[in-house]
Amino acid sequence: MAAYLIATKDSEVLDTPVFAADQHEEIVMVFTDPKNAQQYIEDAGWSEDHTVATLDSISFMEWLIQCHRSGIDLMATDPKRSEHEAGMKINSLSIKGHLEHAGEHIVLTANPDF
Repeated sequence: MAAYLIATKDSEVLDTPVFAADQHEEIVMVFTDPKNAQQYIEDAGWSEDHTVATLDSISFMEWLIQCHRSGIDLMATDPKRSEHEAGMKINSLSIKGHLEHAGEHIVLTANPDF
C-alpha cells in the first residue's frame, strides 16, 4: 500500500510542504490516493513547481520518523485545498502516536504467544 505526498519537483531530496497547525504545532499532508494529491496541487496553483511523490510503506515510515525528529506533530489526511484556505478543521493524525502504535504492533506480533 502506498502513501502519496506533495513534493517539490526536481529536488534531490524529498521536500514536502509543512504548515502551521496552530501556534505550537506543524502539520504535513498525506494522501491515500494520488488523484487527491494532484487535485490539491492544481487547486493551490502549484503545478509548475510540485508533483505527487509515491512512497511505499517502508519509505513512508522513514519519512514519518524524519518528520517526528524535525518536530512536526501532525499529518493531515486527504486535505482539500478549499477547506484548508477557508480555515476549516482538517482531519489530522498524531505522527508520534502512530509511530508508537507501529512499534507496539511489531513487538506484540513478535511475541510467540500472540
